[in-house]
Amino acid sequence: MTRRQQLAARRAMLVARSELQRRDLALSTGDIAFEKGVLTSSLMKLYGSSLGVTTKGSVDFGADVIDLEGSIVPAYA
Repeated sequence: MTRRQQLAARRAMLVARSELQRRDLALSTGDIAFEKGVLTSSLMKLYGSSLGVTTKGSVDFGADVIDLEGSIVPAYA
């Protein structure tokens, strides 16, 4: 990863953390299931005032395990 890519990724993570702290993300679309304490999604899209998130995977609340992959895109990009 180039230095420029590292800086862009770091900035996107800082924006995402800010959005999550403000709880400014809304679900726009998704294929979501919740069973036996595990949230799974084959596609979930969230948006906020300054970023968008596309993700898939699972969150196991009982085991405190997050297994998600996806993209975080700043709205200004």
